[in-house]
Amino acid sequence: MQPLSLLFALTLATLFNLNAQVINNPSEGFKGRNPNLKVTRIVLSDTSTVLYFKTKYTPGNWIRIPRETYIQPVGDTTKYFVKSTEGIPFNKQYFMPDSGIVHYAVIFPAIQKKYLFLDYGENVSNGWKIYDIALTADKKSSSYAFLNNEWFNSNTGKMEFAFFSGVAIWHEKVWKCSNVKNAGDKYQIELKRGKQKHAIMVARISDSEIKISVKDISTTCFTNRDLCKQVADPSVYTAPIVKMDSATYSGYVRGFSPRYGFKTIALHVDNLLSQNQDTYLADINDDGYFSVRIPLYHPQYVYVSSDVYNGAPYLEPGKELFTILGEDGVQFAGELAALNYDLNLLNSYHGINWDELEKRIVNMSPDDYKAYLLALQKTEYTRLDSLRNLNKVSARACQVKKFDIDYRYINQIMEYRWQYESAYRDAKKMERKDTVNIQPYPANYFNFISHDIANNKEALISNNYNTFINRIKYLEAVRPDRYVWNFKKIYEELKKSADTLSENDKKFADLILPDGSIRFDSALSEVPNRFNKEHSAFINKVVQKEMRDLYFTNIDSAFGISKNDWVADIMNSQDILRPISQEFTPCTQAELADKLSEINDPFIRNYITVQNDKTLKQIEANKNAGGYFVNQTPNAAGDKLFDAIMSKYKGKLVYVDFWATWCGPCRSGIKEIKPLKEELQNKNIAFVYITDESSPEQTYHNMIPTIKGEHYRLTNDEYRYLAAKFNISGIPHYVLVDKNGKVISPELGHKSNEELKNLFQKYY
Repeated sequence: MQPLSLLFALTLATLFNLNAQVINNPSEGFKGRNPNLKVTRIVLSDTSTVLYFKTKYTPGNWIRIPRETYIQPVGDTTKYFVKSTEGIPFNKQYFMPDSGIVHYAVIFPAIQKKYLFLDYGENVSNGWKIYDIALTADKKSSSYAFLNNEWFNSNTGKMEFAFFSGVAIWHEKVWKCSNVKNAGDKYQIELKRGKQKHAIMVARISDSEIKISVKDISTTCFTNRDLCKQVADPSVYTAPIVKMDSATYSGYVRGFSPRYGFKTIALHVDNLLSQNQDTYLADINDDGYFSVRIPLYHPQYVYVSSDVYNGAPYLEPGKELFTILGEDGVQFAGELAALNYDLNLLNSYHGINWDELEKRIVNMSPDDYKAYLLALQKTEYTRLDSLRNLNKVSARACQVKKFDIDYRYINQIMEYRWQYESAYRDAKKMERKDTVNIQPYPANYFNFISHDIANNKEALISNNYNTFINRIKYLEAVRPDRYVWNFKKIYEELKKSADTLSENDKKFADLILPDGSIRFDSALSEVPNRFNKEHSAFINKVVQKEMRDLYFTNIDSAFGISKNDWVADIMNSQDILRPISQEFTPCTQAELADKLSEINDPFIRNYITVQNDKTLKQIEANKNAGGYFVNQTPNAAGDKLFDAIMSKYKGKLVYVDFWATWCGPCRSGIKEIKPLKEELQNKNIAFVYITDESSPEQTYHNMIPTIKGEHYRLTNDEYRYLAAKFNISGIPHYVLVDKNGKVISPELGHKSNEELKNLFQKYY
């Protein structure tokens, strides 16, 4: 049905109900991440509640009105679920037309007319939601409703003020508007924040231009930042880029209310030196303000995930970025605002069409693939140069973008083999067991990698440099395929470091052949077993050093990158910090001194020392932590073991997490669910964590105080029984058990916190 006929049909139907109430263009509150969904009309009658929508979405993509769609009057505990739709099919995929716009209506049961607002939502993962839809005349209609917008300084482009229905954003803080007085087009507004008060004067020039006066200082402001005069900052980042510092990410969520069901914003920060992604949470205050200070030692993009905004703002050590999140995406304020607006402009164009590349690569040789990408890279450079020449963006934004382009294409070229394999398997619909024949790299394929490319310290300002380190570190062209254990070398190193050698050590030496291998002697078979067991940590240390030296021999030969270079310090730092930062296994002072002897860069040496001290202090603090319980494994036969563990939690819903201390995805999942556990701490849910002996005992006991819940460390045999029971082939693996001990889901899979919350609500 076409929009006009739809509107006519439904409007005609309401004429026969004299009690129908029509609200045109009702005001709306918080919309979350679906700003392009707009309620254009509401019709309330004795038989139904009809919401008319105008939705913008990508042409060719589909939308759907699921059966779980509902309205809920604010103040009512009942959800009224959809009965039918007009204009698009109900509960079926609707593909957006070329215009990218569709008009439709959703029909719900009648509601009582005493309510002033209602919420619209979908009880599905990532479902669309609109809160506080007005059921009366526009709640924003007032003599100063035109102010509800962001206002930018006409001379600088800096956001001076923002107004949102009784709230003002000024100096990166949230203020309440009160005592509004006006005479014609001039307004006096009092701003309050705690005990602070300020009077501002606003002169309305037009709906998109005002003059704001504070203490006799007047500023002309526009709603359109593009109309403002803006001077591109000519300064650039220069080495040294790194410093021990922190950055602040703060902001305001438009129209926020605590009843919206979320209260945090997560920041994920890629840490180059530890090869970890650190996560920090910002709590949203009841007035919508949030702020979090995060450790940051160089400028970089961070990744924000929340119910209102997902994006990648750019932060710098020692500076603050303020963001306004809401129905029109994101707006920036503070000292990093201009840089982020510039980067948003530069990042609006992407040279690589990933779908197109996937189709093309299956018919490309390595050289074809490389030439194709270099041509795309040249196009991106040309566009960047044109914007730079127009003086439209700052020199720093151009510098960041230039490095982004440099290293994105370098990384992509290094990924030919696995990109080809993935695309070929998809194109040919191959099973995982089938082998894909991939052309070898030509001799000069990697000639774009050089000593300077690898060691450019200014490249830290691009997150793609982080990826570059990972790609070159594991590049199959230089990575040793295998290491042949040389026990002759191992024994010689042991003699240098050990005060005395045991009798077994001496017997072991007699078994070593000139080539470093071991002579088999059935009568002495226990000797090498005992040697390996007694010196396993030392052997591992020697082998790791040998592997590292072999890698740098290869990479020096290929690219002129030596083990004394800065990039080598970064790679070594990642290996040193992994157990310290991720596995709660700090070094002793002697171990730390030994490891730091391989690091040349003073900042990296200091950073490793600080992180080691931080972990030691955290372990001490954890000794007094509460909320975690280490349980003895029940004495039960293998097939009864799981039931015996679950018997302790009868009457509770149980979320079981099979994990290990060394498993990065496991630790990430545990971090991700932490806010949900805190939110549900008073609910009837038990969180049970099960691992085996592969989690080193000391590391395990250092780590679990940070993981609230019930903990079990099983023997390998015990764990194998449960692995067989639940078909565990990899971790993390999640199992859900009901209040009676019955397994609801033996293989739950990864779910978002919102999905888990909705699932838990069905059972607790």
